[in-house]
Amino acid sequence: MNGSRVIKNYLNGLFMKRIMADKGWTKEEATRHLENFVNCGKKISVSQYLKDL
Repeated sequence: MNGSRVIKNYLNGLFMKRIMADKGWTKEEATRHLENFVNCGKKISVSQYLKDL
């Protein structure tokens, strides 16, 4: 699965919609954070990555 598909799947999920609402992010901001997550190379979950932002 490529990075853009992963990002699209996360953006359309309820988890990411809740994160966007809680943090006040636009879809573009959320996309940028997810791109950084996909490219960070760390073996952590997306929730762990986003928790510290």
